Amino acid sequence: MNKAVSTLLIFLSLAICKVTTYHYDVSFRRLDVGKSTITIEKTDDKIFFSTILTTNKSFDWFYSIRDTISVVMNSRDWSLLKTRKSIKEGLFKQFHYAEVDTLNQLITYGNKSIPYSDKIYDPLGLLFYLRDRDQSKIKDLVYDVYDSKRKIKIKFDVIDGKEIKFNNVNHRTFFLDPKSVDGKKLLKNDGHIRFWFSKEDRSPIQIQQTTSYGKIIMKLVNVDEE
Repeated sequence: MNKAVSTLLIFLSLAICKVTTYHYDVSFRRLDVGKSTITIEKTDDKIFFSTILTTNKSFDWFYSIRDTISVVMNSRDWSLLKTRKSIKEGLFKQFHYAEVDTLNQLITYGNKSIPYSDKIYDPLGLLFYLRDRDQSKIKDLVYDVYDSKRKIKIKFDVIDGKEIKFNNVNHRTFFLDPKSVDGKKLLKNDGHIRFWFSKEDRSPIQIQQTTSYGKIIMKLVNVDEE
């Protein structure tokens, strides 16, 4: 392979693939308890979205967390194609894998299937899709999301959030507040998760996850882009 062709291939690979990783420090009751990452990889036709949350050994004795979520989505509209979850939080453990048959509009897991119409989204993937959309139109739309064997209809309110400091700069933030349209609980065990996005660049600056033991806070410390 000559140098010109090699250079062209490298350029094309960079043009069609972009990887962004957000790194977080995790705290619980103001104690440093672990690390978390969110990685988004974009290609021409797919988006690979993954999150990892791990508590450190000094906190594991109290409440150990080993959560990994991997989602594949359509790059055009961020609609769901595949999802894999491995959740270990305290004594609670869950593994779930599902694929979306877009031709027959079925979500399949194990030997079961759930029909859907139009488009189906992953809850976290949908948040990252909507962060860049026209906020004045978000509250008028209803979305179907799939979360661990359940299909839920939700809509969002866009709410101004608190100022949060990142890289010594105070960022104005907003969050998308989900509402169930069909009466189903959004998360099992009355859990709750909230992302504060920067109004300036839409970075997910802070995340709050509510567990049965209290609130876990994840604060953005670094962003890597490839």
